Amino acid sequence: MEADRQYKVFTSDGFPFGYFLDGRLYEYRTSTCIGYLNESGQLVDEDEILGHMDGDQLLKSDGTLLKIEH
Repeated sequence: MEADRQYKVFTSDGFPFGYFLDGRLYEYRTSTCIGYLNESGQLVDEDEILGHMDGDQLLKSDGTLLKIEH
């Protein structure tokens, strides 16, 4: 992902979920950063792994599939 570029994130049903900005995932509902991508493509929050990237999709640990719009 390019720095300083915002990427829209949608649920697998096509509903807006949030956005990535500078490698951090923000949720629209709360405008809160819920995690960031590490070098391994994992979404983490401090020491907890919240999910992982697979191409242009993010699979969260709770089974939620998110799609990233490029």
